[in-house]
Amino acid sequence: SDPAALAERPQGGLKQQLTAAAALDDDRLGQGRAYAATNLNRFSDADTTAQLIALCSARKSPEPVRAAACLQLRDRTTGQDAVLAALRVRASFLEGTDAPPVGPLAQAAAKLQLKAAGPLLVSHVEDPNTPARDLVAVFESLEALNERSAAPSVERFVRLHHAEPEGSELLPALASGLRALAALGFCAQRG
Repeated sequence: SDPAALAERPQGGLKQQLTAAAALDDDRLGQGRAYAATNLNRFSDADTTAQLIALCSARKSPEPVRAAACLQLRDRTTGQDAVLAALRVRASFLEGTDAPPVGPLAQAAAKLQLKAAGPLLVSHVEDPNTPARDLVAVFESLEALNERSAAPSVERFVRLHHAEPEGSELLPALASGLRALAALGFCAQRG
């Protein structure tokens, strides 16, 4: 192919260029792909939210790309349907498939005040396969959504893990779970 002809060929708008760059299948371009994923947040449409979820979920992509896309999810103001769909996929996650991390989805649900996400997030509190690093975001989101139905599940988690040893990866989640219980008024309801 003639390089001059390629340079003159229209490449689409900025959003299409960033999406294409972020999705390139070349791990050597990880930092550039991460830069593109970060800059997708300039576009507020629901389709961009879905694209960020896909990038955040792509386990074969380099970590900087996934991390950049996941980080952008927490600030989305559109894409409720995409977030709910991803949480449903996550709830029925099969090992070996690309499922989005629940933490970034929980943060997006809280930002969007997506009340329908509450029961889906509760299922992750009860799932022993939910990574500890994601539980803090799940508890914070349940609190932000004022998901009172989560209180019994959060209480079970706290009771089960209340004696975690110092240095346990669950300690931040335990602290967040206690704050969520207090915020949801669960202690006062039981008293």
